[in-house]
This record gives sequence, structure tokens and C-alpha cells, in this order.
Amino acid sequence: VNALYEYMTEMTDILLQYEGVLDSYEGDSIRGLFGAPNTYDDHAVKACLAALDMQARLDVLNAEWDREGKPVMKTRIGLHSGTTMVGNFGSRQSENFSAIGDNAHIASSMEALNGIFGTHILISGATYKAAQNAVEAYEIAAIRIPVSPDPIRIYEVVARKGEMDDTETEMVSLFKEGYTLLKEG
Repeated sequence: VNALYEYMTEMTDILLQYEGVLDSYEGDSIRGLFGAPNTYDDHAVKACLAALDMQARLDVLNAEWDREGKPVMKTRIGLHSGTTMVGNFGSRQSENFSAIGDNAHIASSMEALNGIFGTHILISGATYKAAQNAVEAYEIAAIRIPVSPDPIRIYEVVARKGEMDDTETEMVSLFKEGYTLLKEG
């Protein structure tokens, strides 16, 4: 519980640092929004950079916890950009600021797909288009999600633009080559 509290605090600090808004804590997950309620043009970039910083901070925390003999954690982050309904939702007894609708569902699906692909940060094609000049990412699949009539291209975010190390560069190059061969049959 103490480690989870520390993790949630650290990740929320990063979310807020990048002008994200805390939507809610759901079990051991954090749900955040970028670009709402206040709009700003670079919401996708800020979300991707926050995700990278979260992953880097978790690596540091995990190293500390491992040295102390404590369990380490994994995180999965999913991002999608699109128009959605935001506001205070709930009941007369309790409500909170949140996002609902198909685009919110797609973002949640991006997070869950990390478990299938063995990745840490997945973004949709819409987010990639808006953030591609700020991050290193590569397409890993085009998938169908029930709320979308068309397949959604998904990308793994690896690093800030120009900051991939040699291992990441080689991995991305090999994956792109294999993915191209797969698409060509």
C-alpha cells in the first residue's frame, strides 16, 4: 500500500506538471485528461512527454524498491486524441470531472493493448499525428475496436525525438522491417 501510494503520488505529480487533469484513481490506475477543461494545441505532445517521464520515474522507483527488497511495479499507458464529452458526471450524492464517449473508450483500449503487445506506452494514430515531431514512435499494428468503424493504427512511444539509444534504434529498425514484411505478406 505504501509503494502504491508513493507510485500514485509520483505519477500524479508528473501528470499535473504537463498540464494534465486528474480524472480519477481506479484501483491501481490513474486516469488523466489533457486539453480539457482548458484547451491547448499541444495536448498530445504533453501527454506523450508525461508518459515518457512517468515510465522513466517508475524505472527509478523500481530500482530503489528492488534494492530494498520490495516488489517492483509495471505500468501501461494508453493515449488517444479526439473530441469527447467532458464534465462533471455522477449522481446527486457524488460526481467527478471526467471524459466519456467513444474517444475515451479508445484511450482505455490503448492502455489495455499494452498487455497484449508487451509494450509500455501505446498511442493511437490520431495522437501520433499530433505528437510525431516531439517523440520517437513506430507503428506496431492496425486494430479494430468496437467503437470505431475503421481500424486504428497504434504506435509504441519509445523516446523523446532524437533521444533513442542504440538498442532502441536497432529494435525499432528491426521491428519496422518485420512489420513491413508482414504487411506485404
